[in-house]
Amino acid sequence: MNLDYFFPQAKDQVVFVERKEAKTQEDLGLSPETPLPIMVDDLIDQVRAGQDKTLQGRAVLRGIFYVLGLDQDLSHKANYENLLKTHRQDSQAFLRGLVLEALKEEDLLKSLLFSQAGLRLFEDLDFSKIHIRTMEKIYNREWQKGPEAQPKELKALLEEIITSYEDLLKKDPDLFFANEGLAYIFKAKGQYLKARLYFEKALQGAQEEEDKNQIRDELSLIEDDAYLEAAITYLNYGKFHEALFQLSHISEGYRDRSRVDYGMALAYDKLGQREAAREAFERALDLQASRAAYYNDYAIFLYNGGDLEGALALLSRGLEEVEDKEDLYYNRGILEYQRGQYSQALEDFKSSGKGQESPEVASLIEQLEEGLS
Repeated sequence: MNLDYFFPQAKDQVVFVERKEAKTQEDLGLSPETPLPIMVDDLIDQVRAGQDKTLQGRAVLRGIFYVLGLDQDLSHKANYENLLKTHRQDSQAFLRGLVLEALKEEDLLKSLLFSQAGLRLFEDLDFSKIHIRTMEKIYNREWQKGPEAQPKELKALLEEIITSYEDLLKKDPDLFFANEGLAYIFKAKGQYLKARLYFEKALQGAQEEEDKNQIRDELSLIEDDAYLEAAITYLNYGKFHEALFQLSHISEGYRDRSRVDYGMALAYDKLGQREAAREAFERALDLQASRAAYYNDYAIFLYNGGDLEGALALLSRGLEEVEDKEDLYYNRGILEYQRGQYSQALEDFKSSGKGQESPEVASLIEQLEEGLS
């Protein structure tokens, strides 16, 4: 995680006090040459209280956990870690209190760093959970700023969250909160097959009935999306019977039913069931008349069946309905060219903009212009 990006002032919130300038009220067992880290806010409070020469042990411990959470290249890092591990039980309990306090105050930076320190020092599952949940809150905070404010650092943070969950599942595949967390992430990413997989794993690991019911509700919500994603995968791999099987399980009330009919049309066409394919194409266009792919693939279907005029009419109809017209213009130009309507073909090729992308199309446009001049 790029801490400097998300919290540019993080490293400025702690200072190091040399032992010759101050001592602690309690003997922490640190060597005399080891500087004492302390949060700036704590130091200000102690200066105001006239205690700047005698620092509170709790304040120093808070500073130690903070700098260990920063994971800087500290020359005295080993000294700090040895102190905490020597008093492991007390240190862990104190740190747990710091984390809970940060959560209560909704201080994402302290929650992140204190839980990160606990994760590195004690490998405690609670610290892991809080650390990941805090990263998710940071991600959500940044994501809500809008698409234009989502840099590569945000994408990297999401990958770190996913990796953190996956690392936990390598140790315990049935860990409920990790499976649940990944399920929600993949649902948000529109990867419904993965989401379904992790929701099912979460359901197996859930202990509370409330959690089980919530997971069952989520599985029900993404069921159709998962079937559609599976069907698209099968179509891409040329497994058309399997694709139809998945599509047949999608409910009639699915919010984007035209995609189901479109997928069926593609599968039926490849299986040679032309009448079923035609009907499916028509249903898809009746439900959604503004998707260029529906017109393009239906026109190819008609052309392959010998209906050149029908294909041309369909592409012309599509040009009146859709916003992304480039492919429609190009395909209509191909058909016009094949039937000898070179002037119309030239106009369509130019309108498609393909000449700027493809040397072959640019050459064809040049030949048509020369032939018609």
